[in-house]
Amino acid sequence: MTPAIRPQHWTGRSTDRSDALVIDLEAHVVRLGGRTVPLSPREFDLLHYLQRHAGRAVSRAELLEHVWGADSRYLDNSTVTVHIRRLRTKLEPDPAEPRLVVTVRGGGYRFDPPHLPEIPGSGSQPTGSEGLAELLVAGERDIAVQVALRLLQTTGCLERVVSTLLVPALHTFGARWYDGVWSVSDEHTATAGMQRVIAALAFASATPATEGHVVLATAEGEEDTARGELVAEILRSRGWAVTYVEGSAPATELGRLLDRVRPDALLISCTTATGLPGAARAAAVARVRGCPTVVGGTAVSSDDDARRLGATAWAATPTEAADRVREVALARPPTPRADLDRAGPGALLAADVERLVGLCLGDDVAQGLSTEDRRADLFWLTAMLRTTAAALVIQDRGLLDDHLSWRQGEPGPTLPLLGLRSSVEATSAMLLAHGHREGAALLLEASGALTR
Repeated sequence: MTPAIRPQHWTGRSTDRSDALVIDLEAHVVRLGGRTVPLSPREFDLLHYLQRHAGRAVSRAELLEHVWGADSRYLDNSTVTVHIRRLRTKLEPDPAEPRLVVTVRGGGYRFDPPHLPEIPGSGSQPTGSEGLAELLVAGERDIAVQVALRLLQTTGCLERVVSTLLVPALHTFGARWYDGVWSVSDEHTATAGMQRVIAALAFASATPATEGHVVLATAEGEEDTARGELVAEILRSRGWAVTYVEGSAPATELGRLLDRVRPDALLISCTTATGLPGAARAAAVARVRGCPTVVGGTAVSSDDDARRLGATAWAATPTEAADRVREVALARPPTPRADLDRAGPGALLAADVERLVGLCLGDDVAQGLSTEDRRADLFWLTAMLRTTAAALVIQDRGLLDDHLSWRQGEPGPTLPLLGLRSSVEATSAMLLAHGHREGAALLLEASGALTR
């Protein structure tokens, strides 16, 4: 069942359940092992803020800003240190060896709550990320929602639920489809269920917007929106107002949105190589407007990749994306640079993909193919051209090598008329004939690595 009300208290327990820590938000009371812990209002607010951001390092400056507010102008970091020491004295079995509020060298403090390894009331239902994947692909959405909500109640931290349960589950979705264990329809069923889980968590952890405004966009050419929704909810849990542009947003439309809402930052989600040219176009329209940009997702793997895409910063995880957004939003806005908006060879190829696919599937080439084969050719040719464009944008031929290597072992249809090697060589010739010299050279170079 979906929740009717959001939780009003948080409970964390160790595995023996003898030292339950309860933070009652309504009564403004903390209980440890059944006894009430006498905390001052400031100590309660400090503990609550740390609990809300469990699992990540929170700096003293951030604590001063969000716990002390306007009073922080007259205080310094030693104020936080003193209050943390008092919390440990009241909550830790051994304050000299803290386990609940730990010090992060150079990073401040981190709340590490104990957690329940099982989900009470779930019976024999599977738990963990793989268990959640099994529930969702089987259509057991209500049970999956309860598993996620129980973990939220246990940890008291949406970010921890995302990082330990939902993100690994999404990786499981992709791996099972990639390995042929799941069909496309299985993956779509699980993803639709995941969106139901995210919606329930968002309702249960709603937080007022106090930080600023972020536009979050899925890169043009992307189909995966679930990961973007996860990042959006983490940002909202940290107090950001988020405009989420779901689906494959054209860069021109994104530019109009940026002009209208004037956000503090743009965050681009890109999880597949075919979305990289779209991410570069999105970064370009933001750069022209002086809007800082963070790019994240599994298709981007380094600061160098982000720089090649034209973004301000890179984030490896949803939680890190929220951290980077805050950093770039607080930094001095970049100077608008219209001169940087020129399209490179990868962007030009990406914009020409649909026309090229139409040429390659013309009557002469496709003669004799069935309707099913035409659909297979359309899918594979489009993917090959988009991956070539992405490799040019990011300046990494490894993307194309990986794609062709996967296609070589793919049990499904692979350009029935020509076969993989011949199709790569024919597509290279077509690219050369239509002015895409860099793409043609890259494809020919990659074809040499294919086994016959």
